[in-house]
Amino acid sequence: MVAWANGADVGSGDLDDWTVSEPDGDVYQPGAADFSQYWRADPGQGGTLRFSGPGENALALYELSDERPPGVTVEGLTFRERVAGDRLVAADAVRGEGSLTMSVQVPEGVLSFGAVCRIEPGVGAPETISLEVLVDGEMMVSGTGCDRPDALFDPGAHQFASWPDGIRTSAGQVRPGETVEVTARFVDDAGDPVPVGDEALLAAGLYEQGDPLPFMAAGQPVPRLVEVDGVTWTFDRVARSEPGGPLVTTLPDEPAVISYHFSGVPDGHLVRLLVDGKPEGTQFMGEDGAMPSGFLPSGGEVSLEVEGGPGPRTRLAILRYTRQQ
Repeated sequence: MVAWANGADVGSGDLDDWTVSEPDGDVYQPGAADFSQYWRADPGQGGTLRFSGPGENALALYELSDERPPGVTVEGLTFRERVAGDRLVAADAVRGEGSLTMSVQVPEGVLSFGAVCRIEPGVGAPETISLEVLVDGEMMVSGTGCDRPDALFDPGAHQFASWPDGIRTSAGQVRPGETVEVTARFVDDAGDPVPVGDEALLAAGLYEQGDPLPFMAAGQPVPRLVEVDGVTWTFDRVARSEPGGPLVTTLPDEPAVISYHFSGVPDGHLVRLLVDGKPEGTQFMGEDGAMPSGFLPSGGEVSLEVEGGPGPRTRLAILRYTRQQ
């Protein structure tokens, strides 16, 4: 792992002058320059990483140890026991299979779900593959974008769905302490299972969210703390839309991460984040959701878009977090 730092004062330095050039040719502006962000090389990977900025520059090189943090390790992945303020409830992973099922005892607090995957389509698989989450056989959420290399390194830090009002199936509200079967599976556009290759990987984890702030955003609890790349960030501010209206805000000219919440989205409509008019990150399909987005370029225009149009009850929120001191 290579981390970078720059001696210029963040308050007076120009963040746009910070540049990271990775060995694969990817060049970007980092969200911070204080050794909190890093580039990770896979075993045997070589090349040159360059970092430049307006002040004195420094790089620190680390070798990962073999010691794993407390949590659940399966198929070479470790879901940490604690991620920021959240507690691990259940986790599992499979290779060469298109679905996995976990028995989960529902906690008292808000339950959140995350999955990471490396999709290797099998013979006859469609071009478009989504990930569907079911509880006791009933579909709860569906989305794309679980094929993220960074998430394979630390899967517990990547959550993409939560149930702030608890889990409800056709049998009624699931009460804390009861056990449900949670299934994650690959599906096509019609919602049917798809074949996958022997090297396909599917991993999923559920966490009980930590103590939230005493207000809601788009009908959902607001975490006091979030974690990105092993760094803890604390809530700073929120931008909200009017019911059924759009949401556009501007990113600050300082290191920050954002997440976004939505509720009341019409059935079958996609929610996506745009930065300066271009899609960024994962698309999500479901009535309610909470999505972490991590670092984004500073000073840009950020908006949430409901593809197909918002409904009259649709509410959107973008949350900003700053580095915990």
